[in-house]
Amino acid sequence: MAVPLALVLFALAASAAFLTARMLRAGKAKPGWWAALAALLAAGTAAGVWCGVCCEYQVSDRLRVFSFPVPAAFFHLEDGLWIDYVTDAPSVVACCNVAAVAFASVLPLTGAYLWRRKHAPPLS
Repeated sequence: MAVPLALVLFALAASAAFLTARMLRAGKAKPGWWAALAALLAAGTAAGVWCGVCCEYQVSDRLRVFSFPVPAAFFHLEDGLWIDYVTDAPSVVACCNVAAVAFASVLPLTGAYLWRRKHAPPLS
C-alpha cells in the first residue's frame, strides 16, 4: 500500500513543480524568479533527503516510523524489543519521498508568482 501512495504523492508534487516551471517560462519571468525556483529546489532536495532517508519519529511509546511523508518502515515495541515491519519496497518509498518533498518545496513560489501577477501594477 505504501508504494502506490508514494508514487501518487510523487506524481502530484512533480506535476506541481513542472507546471510552475512552465508558468514561469510562459509568463517570461525575470531571472529572480528562476533563481528562487533553483534555490527552493536545492533546499527542497536537501530537506527531501533528510525526510526520505534519515527521518525517524516516534508516534507513540510503542510505535516508531521511518521516512516521511509516506512511511517506509514501522517499528513496534513488543516485549521490550523493537520489531520492524518494512514495506514492500522501502527504497522506492524513500526515493519517492525525497522527490516529493523536493518538488513540493516550489509550491510557495507558485503562490507568490500567481499573487504577484494578479496584483502587479499594469504596464503603460
